[in-house]
Amino acid sequence: MENAEKTQLFTKQVIDNLRYRYCREGQIVKITEELEAAKNLLEMFKVRYGDVLSYKIDIDKTCVDIYIPHYTVLTFVDESIYKSFDKREGDFFIQVSVQKRNEYAEISITDNGKGFDEVSDLNNGYGSVQSIKNRLIQHYGPEHVLKFENLENGFSAVKILITV
Repeated sequence: MENAEKTQLFTKQVIDNLRYRYCREGQIVKITEELEAAKNLLEMFKVRYGDVLSYKIDIDKTCVDIYIPHYTVLTFVDESIYKSFDKREGDFFIQVSVQKRNEYAEISITDNGKGFDEVSDLNNGYGSVQSIKNRLIQHYGPEHVLKFENLENGFSAVKILITV
């Protein structure tokens, strides 16, 4: 990070990340805002890790007007990086996808990290799994689905199904 342009960009990304994290807390946000914040966070980590980290973010055009509780996607992108990336050898890949599935929107956060041993991290706090479940229930009702999967290809996925 020797050159001034990279330092300036990284500083802006950190400020944008902190602003989004703390100024929007408790709000309902447009999915596109959450995905932009996820992209910003991943770009910050690309400054640190370079080409070892790659990502893909895509959204079905029919889902751009969906609103979700703040920090729903970012919590799992954060967890992906912190719990898997440093423990992994080789390249690390994260994909965030929002697709229409009948009357649901499926938000999927997938990575090639270490996978899930057990989903027991239901600690308290704003960015916890339990907090996300509670906020999804509060906003969408009990019919939303939050699933954790270890996939056959070594990837793991968090899937959130919400009614649209």
